[in-house]
Amino acid sequence: MGLQLDATMLSKLAKFVALVLKYRRGASLTSLKSASAIIEQLLVDSLAVSMVEGVDEARWCADIGAGGGFPSVAVAIVLPRTGWVAVDSSPSKVAFLKKMSREIGLSNYSPVCASFLEFASSREPSGEFELVVMRGLKLNRRLLRAVRSVLSDSGQVVLYQHTERYSQLDIYGQLAHGAAQMRETVLEEGVRSLRFEYHRFDELAERLIC
Repeated sequence: MGLQLDATMLSKLAKFVALVLKYRRGASLTSLKSASAIIEQLLVDSLAVSMVEGVDEARWCADIGAGGGFPSVAVAIVLPRTGWVAVDSSPSKVAFLKKMSREIGLSNYSPVCASFLEFASSREPSGEFELVVMRGLKLNRRLLRAVRSVLSDSGQVVLYQHTERYSQLDIYGQLAHGAAQMRETVLEEGVRSLRFEYHRFDELAERLIC
């Protein structure tokens, strides 16, 4: 992927994967049963967020429906200058994220137990996040309004698409050009790739389910 990871980052990523394996059943984190499967199917896609243009300059980011911490934990580890708020309505998942962040020393990571609609309505002032990530959530009108309320004017929203052949990150923001911009990173020739597709923010409404 071309990422430059030092020994501390690699150690924290390894501890994170080990903790996900340890608590995966009790906190309903994932059905994957091996470190290699978690790395291949979850961690690689999570690290891809750190490659989105402009993320390394973001001060505050939000992970909506954070679950077991994918992608926010990985990005918080490799981009320690970014601050992350991980929002999930499951008490067991948030308890895991709090324990994990203490054990691996993630001072830039704050788990919050709430629905995102509740979280967004409680934020003062609004517009503080420069990145909002959603993985595995269905976008609807109420959720989109909540995302708009916490997103800065120059902020970006990242949504995932995943198949066996590729993982695509659809990035919505204030682009200077109307047409979607595409780039691709090959992870393994003929097997998997990462695709980054950039869109205007107003195109996000086309993803609504209701």
